[in-house]
Amino acid sequence: MNYRDLLSIVPGVEGPKKRLNFNSKLKWTGIIVIVYFIMGNITVWGVSPVGLERFEFLQTIVAS
Repeated sequence: MNYRDLLSIVPGVEGPKKRLNFNSKLKWTGIIVIVYFIMGNITVWGVSPVGLERFEFLQTIVAS
């Protein structure tokens, strides 16, 4: 079996229709960073201290 035969079976992703400018990319990156920091400071209600320790360990694992 040739690798081209295999690639014809695997679905692909189309390229973007238009190119985003730098200001648009910078705007969306800033929005996402702000939302990330806000969501990172929200406390989880109804979780015991042991559960919070598990979340802290998970946070260390995923480097967030």
